Formats: sequence, C-alpha cells, structure tokens
Amino acid sequence: MKNKKIDAVVLWVDSNDPKWQEERKHYKIAKADEQGNPSSCFRDYDLLEFFFRGIEKNMPWINNVFFITWGHLPKFLDTKNPRLKIVNHKDFIPEEYLPTYNSNVIELNLHRIKELSENFILFNDDMYVIDELKEEMFFKNDLVCDSLFSRTMVNYVYGHQIYYTVFNNMSLVNKHFYGHKPFTKWINSKYPLKENISNAVNRLTKRYSSFENQHLPLAHKKSTFEEIWKEEGEVLDKMCHNKFRTAYDFSHWLMRYWRFAKGDFCPVNVKEIGFYTDLNWNINDLVDIVVNKKEKIFLLNDSADETDEDFIEHRQKIYDALSKVLPEKSSFELDSKTKENVA
Repeated sequence: MKNKKIDAVVLWVDSNDPKWQEERKHYKIAKADEQGNPSSCFRDYDLLEFFFRGIEKNMPWINNVFFITWGHLPKFLDTKNPRLKIVNHKDFIPEEYLPTYNSNVIELNLHRIKELSENFILFNDDMYVIDELKEEMFFKNDLVCDSLFSRTMVNYVYGHQIYYTVFNNMSLVNKHFYGHKPFTKWINSKYPLKENISNAVNRLTKRYSSFENQHLPLAHKKSTFEEIWKEEGEVLDKMCHNKFRTAYDFSHWLMRYWRFAKGDFCPVNVKEIGFYTDLNWNINDLVDIVVNKKEKIFLLNDSADETDEDFIEHRQKIYDALSKVLPEKSSFELDSKTKENVA
C-alpha cells in the first residue's frame, strides 16, 4: 500500500526581531517557569538554509514544507517556491490563544492548518538531514513508523518543565487506555534487544509509565490530533491559554503515546536515524558526526550553559561542517542577486 502525500512542518522564531521582542516583553514569565523557557530556546543558529538543503537533497519524496512563523522570515528564503507554505500563527491558531510563545500550543494546533496533508513530519529547526532518508522510516502502508521504547517515569532535573509535560501526557493516555497490546508492537525484531527486554518488563503492569522521547523528527497524522481534541478538548483548550511553557502543559508527544496505546503504528528502530547532541559536546566530535555523515540526521540542541562567545565560535564550526556535506543551494533559497535586492 502506497503512502499518501507526506508534508514537512518546521517551526521557526527570529529572536532578534525587535517587534517580536517588544511584544514578548508585555507578558511576564512566572519565576517557577523560567527553567522551561530559557533564552537558549529562542537563540538562532542561523543555519536554517541547511534544513532546506537537507530536505530537498535527502528527502526528495517530501511533498510540501510548511514553515510556521510568528511573522518574520529569513532573508534567504524564496517565498515564491511552490513547495513552500508559509503559515503565520494567526492563520491557524485560535485567536484566544494568541499571541503565544509556547511551542506546545503551536504544535498542538497544527491539525488546524487546512492545506496540511493527513501525513506529516514535524521537525525542529535544529535538525539537519545530512544523508539519504527513505520515507519508510516515517510512514509505511500509510501508518506512522515509530519505536515504542517503554520507560519507568523518572524526573532527574528538579523543576524542569519538560518532565511535568511528559507526566501530563501520560495522565490522558492512562485515562483512556488500560493494558498493553498488541504484543508484536511491544516486542519486535526491529527493536534492539535491551529495548525488547525493557518493554517485556514494563508490560507486567497494566498502566503506562512513560516512553523514551527521541529528539528527532516525528511522523504524525492530523486525524490523531483531531481524535484527541474531540476526546479532551476542554483540558487542551485550557492549556493552550498558557503564553509560555509551564508545568501544566501537554505536548505533541501526547499524539505519539496515544498511537502506542492503540497499537496504531509500524515498528522501526528510530535510533538508526540519529541521536541527541548539544553545544556542550566537544565541538570536534560534533564536526566529525557531520563531515563523516555518522548519522542520517544531525541534531544540535542549544544549551543554556553555552556563553554567547562560545556559541558564536561553535556555530561557525558547525556551519563550515554543514557546508561540506550540503554545499548546493536548494530551490528554497534566493539567488545572490535576488537576496541583495530583498535586503
């Protein structure tokens, strides 16, 4: 069975935009929520052109790219590209939730984008496809492909918002589902042995504890969002009024857990795609991953511990490395002369 069209979705913020900065100042972040909304969440790598180059070169089967923005656009972007769909927050997020600086709110409402295909892959703007990827790693027979790696819920960073969000997601899953089935989605030859062992142990309890969350592009279906909003619209509506990320949030991972509980996915080993890295890593190791294509997707998360000086230096080294593996401009980029005229 052939997959339906598959779109890519990426969220982007230009934290240097003075209008955006001024608007954000009007809303105060509670002291308790500062850890979940560090400035590093909005710091721009200025590497976005490599996101588009990677999609075009290594995922040519992608239908359209939906670029989700507060309103600002990168100077290099060719807005006339027919495969590029620029979507402002106000184009799909209900007015009562706006403005929002909460990525969870933005992502939980993606199903409201009318042009977006039923099948789509959600990217962060720090994910760069540096080697060829087949669509069967994301969709097969029109089913989402994913890895169910069960975990016991553990919070090892006091006060960090993300762990509360995972806990909140699991509360809704456990409200609607009881018991682990089907067996072949939990114990599968595609999974590493240690994951099958972990899954077998966690199947002994009928309640769901947690799942491993990879910092990777995640395949979704709009219909899953619509189903959960139908079931839990009241609680999601209340959460979507949070201007910033809080300990009371849900996230798009909820849709993933929901599919796991239903068994509505095709097992793969997502660890074959890539793994989490951040700017606290040795910069030479990061460069080595890129230039030698040790992963299909290079994922570079920012770090609140990284000084601005180190950030600039390391960012340049990553830029040089990505330039070696993705040197050709994509059709999403303006040519030099057009770019100068726009500037």
